[in-house]
Amino acid sequence: MRHYTANMQKGGAMVAECMALLREWEPGTDPKDFAERVIRENVIGKTSRSRVRDFLSRIFFRRFPPPVADLLHELIATGIPERDLHQLMLYQTALVDDLLYDFITQHLFPLYVQGRVHLDVTDAAEFIRGLIRQGQIDPPWSENIITKTGRGLLAACRDFGLLEGHGRKQFRFVSLSEPVFLYVAYSLHDRGVGASQIFSHPDWKVFLLEEDQVERYFLAAHQSGGLKYEAAGGIRRIDWTWNDLRTCVRRLVEGAH
Repeated sequence: MRHYTANMQKGGAMVAECMALLREWEPGTDPKDFAERVIRENVIGKTSRSRVRDFLSRIFFRRFPPPVADLLHELIATGIPERDLHQLMLYQTALVDDLLYDFITQHLFPLYVQGRVHLDVTDAAEFIRGLIRQGQIDPPWSENIITKTGRGLLAACRDFGLLEGHGRKQFRFVSLSEPVFLYVAYSLHDRGVGASQIFSHPDWKVFLLEEDQVERYFLAAHQSGGLKYEAAGGIRRIDWTWNDLRTCVRRLVEGAH
């Protein structure tokens, strides 16, 4: 079951605020204590305690629960490029926001593969109307909410680096650094996705990647030692260098230092 909300109409990506919080986060911190510090130090510039608490509960901790915030904070400490951090933030946000995930993987990705160049709010709005016609958004949203949420989806995709432009947007070429690729690959491994499904898993479509591109990333990671990949006679085999995503991130951090 998919659960679609209009949360994107209220804030979109909120990249700057989330990045500021990830930088301030300290692994092992109690979320309530963190909220008090964020309010006390006015980390994100919200005007009231209630707005800060709402932002933390509705957006930040929903996208980046403490185990995820720990990993991203550790990567930030290595001086990870901002583009890479945006991609990781996109990935974690899409995993918890079904509307954003499905808009990218089911709507943007096919358009990108077909060679579509420009997009505007009518594309996003029609995608939402399609969900309403299918009975997946019930009760149906008003046209006002559809339009605002559509704008929010496109703005989020722009802020996370998939699109560029303001009113009328266009696709950007997306490539993944090795740390971002390994983060996603080990995340799928943690979720039990095996070699027979991992190359075609829809998570890669979040980055507008086709299966042959994904395989090239696996080959590159094999060369660098992040994992071992072999393909013969249509059979693919992956041996994971590290046990899980947390260990992978720890090794990336150690390598950066």
